[in-house]
Amino acid sequence: MLAEKNEAIDDAATTVYQLSEDERIRLQCQAREDYERDQRTVQHYIEMQAKAFEEQTKAFEEQTKAFEEQTKALAEKSALIAEYEARYGKL
Repeated sequence: MLAEKNEAIDDAATTVYQLSEDERIRLQCQAREDYERDQRTVQHYIEMQAKAFEEQTKAFEEQTKAFEEQTKALAEKSALIAEYEARYGKL
């Protein structure tokens, strides 16, 4: 081979190989950093969605409680109206 006959060409071939290996390693590192950044973004999105879900669940529970209280008050008023109508007749 030509590199075997000329030391300068052998050195150049070695240098090109090392540079291409460095580039390959750099690209692998960059790909890993991109992956980790994407994972952090996804994790942040999941956490934000979980927080929003918790807030909506809490709001739903509060609305359910208010609805139950209103239903109870309505039932009490309906009972009072029925009692009044039983004593004094329909309005």
